[in-house]
Amino acid sequence: MKGPYAVENLNEIKEIWTMILGELQQRLNLSNTSISLWFGDIVINSFSDDILSITTSTDYKKEVIEKRYIAHIEDLFEVFMGFRITVYVEVDK
Repeated sequence: MKGPYAVENLNEIKEIWTMILGELQQRLNLSNTSISLWFGDIVINSFSDDILSITTSTDYKKEVIEKRYIAHIEDLFEVFMGFRITVYVEVDK
């Protein structure tokens, strides 16, 4: 894994997001189907002041992501970027 990662634009966050999903899949032994199911429709809305805002399609997916995966995702962002961020999950309604 790569260490501290300076972010210059939202496209870089999207690249980091892709790397994090790969690492999450390995760490938690998730199938491709699970990754696609829970994260396939995620849209990255914004990143500022160490807060990443993402959107998913349903309240249920939001609940599952927050309960099962958000802590792992935030930990991995810290590994990749070198500082802690908070991830907020919203539902696209």
